[in-house]
Amino acid sequence: MNEVKYFISRFLFTDSENNTLEIKQDNGIHYVDCSLEKTLHWIIQKVPVNNNISVSFVFGLDENDNLSNRFVNPPESNFFWPDLLGGGYHYMQINGKFLNKEGVVKNINIHTGIGQITDPENGTTQFVHNYFTVNLPVNFMVEDNKTTHIKLNMEIQRWFHSPNLYNFDDFGTGIMQNQHAQQLLKENGKSVFDVMMR
Repeated sequence: MNEVKYFISRFLFTDSENNTLEIKQDNGIHYVDCSLEKTLHWIIQKVPVNNNISVSFVFGLDENDNLSNRFVNPPESNFFWPDLLGGGYHYMQINGKFLNKEGVVKNINIHTGIGQITDPENGTTQFVHNYFTVNLPVNFMVEDNKTTHIKLNMEIQRWFHSPNLYNFDDFGTGIMQNQHAQQLLKENGKSVFDVMMR
Protein backbone atom coordinates (compact mmCIF):
# COMPACT_ATOMS: atom_id res chain seq x y z
CA MET A 1 0.00 0.00 0.00
CA ASN A 2 1.45 3.36 -0.97
CA GLU A 3 -1.15 5.80 0.42
CA VAL A 4 -2.78 5.75 3.85
CA LYS A 5 -5.04 8.60 4.98
CA TYR A 6 -7.76 8.77 7.64
CA PHE A 7 -9.66 10.81 10.22
CA ILE A 8 -9.83 10.17 13.93
CA SER A 9 -12.13 12.21 16.16
CA ARG A 10 -13.78 12.40 19.59
CA PHE A 11 -10.51 11.46 21.31
CA LEU A 12 -11.20 10.62 24.95
CA PHE A 13 -8.97 10.03 27.98
CA THR A 14 -10.34 8.02 30.92
CA ASP A 15 -8.53 8.22 34.25
CA SER A 16 -8.28 5.74 37.11
CA GLU A 17 -11.35 7.22 38.81
CA ASN A 18 -13.40 6.81 35.62
CA ASN A 19 -13.43 10.53 34.85
CA THR A 20 -13.30 11.33 31.15
CA LEU A 21 -11.78 14.15 29.16
CA GLU A 22 -12.75 14.66 25.52
CA ILE A 23 -10.19 16.55 23.46
CA LYS A 24 -11.82 19.65 21.95
CA GLN A 25 -8.70 21.02 20.29
CA ASP A 26 -9.09 21.35 16.49
CA ASN A 27 -12.79 20.64 17.06
CA GLY A 28 -11.74 17.21 18.27
CA ILE A 29 -10.78 16.07 14.77
CA HIS A 30 -7.37 14.99 13.50
CA TYR A 31 -6.50 14.13 9.88
CA VAL A 32 -3.62 11.74 9.16
CA ASP A 33 -1.80 11.36 5.84
CA CYS A 34 1.23 9.09 6.10
CA SER A 35 2.96 11.09 3.36
CA LEU A 36 2.53 14.43 5.19
CA GLU A 37 4.84 14.68 8.20
CA LYS A 38 2.87 17.51 9.82
CA THR A 39 -0.23 15.28 10.11
CA LEU A 40 1.63 12.51 11.96
CA HIS A 41 1.73 14.50 15.20
CA TRP A 42 -1.10 15.97 17.23
CA ILE A 43 0.09 18.25 20.02
CA ILE A 44 -2.67 18.45 22.61
CA GLN A 45 -2.54 21.21 25.19
CA LYS A 46 -4.03 21.45 28.68
CA VAL A 47 -4.53 17.82 29.63
CA PRO A 48 -5.12 17.58 33.41
CA VAL A 49 -2.51 15.99 35.63
CA ASN A 50 -3.81 12.49 36.41
CA ASN A 51 -3.31 8.77 35.94
CA ASN A 52 -5.02 7.58 32.77
CA ILE A 53 -6.05 4.00 32.13
CA SER A 54 -7.48 4.14 28.61
CA VAL A 55 -7.89 6.17 25.46
CA SER A 56 -10.70 5.94 22.95
CA PHE A 57 -11.60 7.65 19.71
CA VAL A 58 -13.97 7.51 16.77
CA PHE A 59 -12.43 6.18 13.60
CA GLY A 60 -13.83 8.48 10.93
CA LEU A 61 -16.42 11.13 11.69
CA ASP A 62 -19.79 10.67 13.37
CA GLU A 63 -23.07 12.18 12.13
CA ASN A 64 -22.46 15.44 14.01
CA ASP A 65 -18.93 15.91 12.66
CA ASN A 66 -19.29 14.55 9.13
CA LEU A 67 -20.75 17.61 7.40
CA SER A 68 -20.19 18.43 3.73
CA ASN A 69 -18.00 21.51 3.13
CA ARG A 70 -16.83 21.54 6.74
CA PHE A 71 -13.20 21.77 5.62
CA VAL A 72 -12.35 24.55 3.21
CA ASN A 73 -8.61 23.97 2.85
CA PRO A 74 -6.57 20.98 1.68
CA PRO A 75 -5.60 18.36 2.56
CA GLU A 76 -8.84 17.77 4.49
CA SER A 77 -11.05 19.42 1.87
CA ASN A 78 -9.71 16.98 -0.76
CA PHE A 79 -11.02 14.10 1.36
CA PHE A 80 -14.68 14.81 0.51
CA TRP A 81 -17.22 12.00 0.02
CA PRO A 82 -19.64 12.66 -2.88
CA ASP A 83 -23.04 14.02 -1.85
CA LEU A 84 -24.72 11.37 -4.04
CA LEU A 85 -23.15 8.73 -1.77
CA GLY A 86 -24.14 10.44 1.49
CA GLY A 87 -21.84 13.48 1.59
CA GLY A 88 -19.34 14.51 4.22
CA TYR A 89 -15.86 13.02 4.05
CA HIS A 90 -13.99 9.78 3.66
CA TYR A 91 -13.10 8.03 6.89
CA MET A 92 -10.08 6.38 5.29
CA GLN A 93 -8.24 5.85 2.02
CA ILE A 94 -5.75 3.01 1.55
CA ASN A 95 -4.46 2.93 -2.02
CA GLY A 96 -2.02 0.47 -3.50
CA LYS A 97 -1.79 -2.64 -5.64
CA PHE A 98 -2.53 -6.35 -5.25
CA LEU A 99 -1.86 -9.52 -7.22
CA ASN A 100 -5.17 -11.02 -8.29
CA LYS A 101 -5.94 -14.74 -8.65
CA GLU A 102 -4.89 -14.63 -12.32
CA GLY A 103 -1.49 -13.27 -11.32
CA VAL A 104 -2.22 -9.78 -12.66
CA VAL A 105 -1.22 -6.67 -10.67
CA LYS A 106 -4.30 -4.50 -10.09
CA ASN A 107 -4.89 -1.19 -8.36
CA ILE A 108 -6.73 -1.32 -5.04
CA ASN A 109 -8.64 1.58 -3.48
CA ILE A 110 -9.95 0.90 0.02
CA HIS A 111 -12.09 4.00 0.60
CA THR A 112 -14.39 3.93 3.62
CA GLY A 113 -17.16 6.33 4.51
CA ILE A 114 -20.94 6.53 4.48
CA GLY A 115 -22.46 3.44 2.88
CA GLN A 116 -25.67 2.95 0.99
CA ILE A 117 -28.45 0.36 1.06
CA THR A 118 -29.93 0.07 -2.43
CA ASP A 119 -32.52 -1.91 -4.34
CA PRO A 120 -32.86 -2.29 -8.13
CA GLU A 121 -36.15 -0.37 -8.37
CA ASN A 122 -35.70 2.49 -5.92
CA GLY A 123 -31.93 3.09 -5.93
CA THR A 124 -30.51 4.24 -2.59
CA THR A 125 -33.01 3.63 0.21
CA GLN A 126 -30.78 4.28 3.22
CA PHE A 127 -27.39 5.75 4.15
CA VAL A 128 -25.25 3.83 6.65
CA HIS A 129 -22.76 5.55 8.96
CA ASN A 130 -19.74 3.24 9.10
CA TYR A 131 -17.61 5.05 11.71
CA PHE A 132 -16.78 3.10 14.86
CA THR A 133 -15.25 3.61 18.29
CA VAL A 134 -11.84 2.21 19.25
CA ASN A 135 -11.12 1.58 22.95
CA LEU A 136 -7.52 1.00 23.99
CA PRO A 137 -6.30 0.26 27.52
CA VAL A 138 -3.09 2.04 28.45
CA ASN A 139 -1.65 3.15 31.78
CA PHE A 140 0.13 6.50 31.83
CA MET A 141 0.54 9.49 34.06
CA VAL A 142 0.21 13.05 32.81
CA GLU A 143 2.63 15.07 34.92
CA ASP A 144 2.68 18.79 35.52
CA ASN A 145 5.04 20.76 33.21
CA LYS A 146 6.11 17.62 31.34
CA THR A 147 5.36 16.36 27.84
CA THR A 148 3.71 12.95 27.56
CA HIS A 149 4.10 11.07 24.27
CA ILE A 150 1.47 8.59 23.15
CA LYS A 151 2.10 6.57 19.99
CA LEU A 152 -0.93 5.31 18.07
CA ASN A 153 0.04 2.54 15.68
CA MET A 154 -2.12 1.15 12.83
CA GLU A 155 -1.33 -2.42 11.72
CA ILE A 156 -2.64 -2.21 8.15
CA GLN A 157 -2.78 -5.96 7.49
CA ARG A 158 -5.35 -6.36 10.30
CA TRP A 159 -7.91 -4.51 8.19
CA PHE A 160 -8.05 -7.54 5.93
CA HIS A 161 -8.06 -10.66 8.10
CA SER A 162 -9.62 -10.37 11.55
CA PRO A 163 -12.35 -11.20 12.32
CA ASN A 164 -13.34 -11.17 8.63
CA LEU A 165 -11.23 -12.32 5.71
CA TYR A 166 -11.32 -9.54 3.11
CA ASN A 167 -10.80 -10.91 -0.41
CA PHE A 168 -9.55 -8.30 -2.88
CA ASP A 169 -10.65 -10.48 -5.82
CA ASP A 170 -14.23 -10.56 -4.48
CA PHE A 171 -14.53 -6.83 -3.84
CA GLY A 172 -12.56 -5.46 -6.81
CA THR A 173 -10.63 -2.24 -7.00
CA GLY A 174 -13.07 0.17 -5.33
CA ILE A 175 -15.71 -0.19 -2.60
CA MET A 176 -17.31 3.23 -2.08
CA GLN A 177 -20.71 1.83 -3.09
CA ASN A 178 -20.28 -1.63 -1.58
CA GLN A 179 -21.81 -1.62 1.91
CA HIS A 180 -20.94 -5.29 2.47
CA ALA A 181 -17.22 -4.49 2.06
CA GLN A 182 -17.62 -1.37 4.22
CA GLN A 183 -19.23 -3.44 6.99
CA LEU A 184 -16.45 -6.06 6.95
CA LEU A 185 -13.81 -3.35 7.29
CA LYS A 186 -15.77 -1.62 10.05
CA GLU A 187 -15.79 -4.87 12.03
CA ASN A 188 -12.09 -5.53 11.35
CA GLY A 189 -11.06 -1.97 12.14
CA LYS A 190 -11.66 -2.24 15.87
CA SER A 191 -8.53 -4.41 16.18
CA VAL A 192 -6.09 -2.54 13.91
CA PHE A 193 -4.79 0.01 16.45
CA ASP A 194 -2.30 -0.33 19.29
CA VAL A 195 -1.30 2.42 21.68
CA MET A 196 1.98 2.71 23.56
CA MET A 197 4.00 5.19 25.52
CA ARG A 198 7.39 6.33 24.25
